[in-house]
Amino acid sequence: MGEIRTFIAVDVPAQCKQRIADLQKELRAYPGRVTWTRAEGIHVTLKFLGNVEATRIDAVAEALARAVRGAQRPRLCARGTGAFPSWRSPRVFWIGVEDEGGNLARIQRAVEEELEGLGFPREGRPFTPHLTLARVKAPGSVAAMVARLREVDFRTEPFEAEEILVMRSDLKPQGAEYTPLRRVPIG
Repeated sequence: MGEIRTFIAVDVPAQCKQRIADLQKELRAYPGRVTWTRAEGIHVTLKFLGNVEATRIDAVAEALARAVRGAQRPRLCARGTGAFPSWRSPRVFWIGVEDEGGNLARIQRAVEEELEGLGFPREGRPFTPHLTLARVKAPGSVAAMVARLREVDFRTEPFEAEEILVMRSDLKPQGAEYTPLRRVPIG
């Protein structure tokens, strides 16, 4: 069956994606070499797994079910803008995700623990929940876009995450396409 480029994510509501699409439309008016994330595919990544044998996807979903069993559903809000690694030398533009009560962070740690048991190494970087707006191809070309993005007061209504997803990522010339493989209810 082969391997599937796989990650674990939380989806966001359609109205949040629409607000982000509107912001992307505004930012496209500024010069800069960037690749925009497709609004319909915007999500909060909990863990990137890389290429996974298709036969292991069910075991991944079972590990996630153990990780979220009895967990409280995270109450989230998309708020603020930022850049990785910094505004001075951006490689990724993002929208921040507020995790009221810290439930998303607890779930992310539980996901790391359960998947480590299946042989997936823990992420070395601290978890910073965010929604990727764009990937910057030439940091020197986006100064005006950075200035505008730093001024944006972005905020959505709070929403509750009801499930985590095992996602397939297919890299295509027009951008990555994401497909849910399994849905795991939280709680």
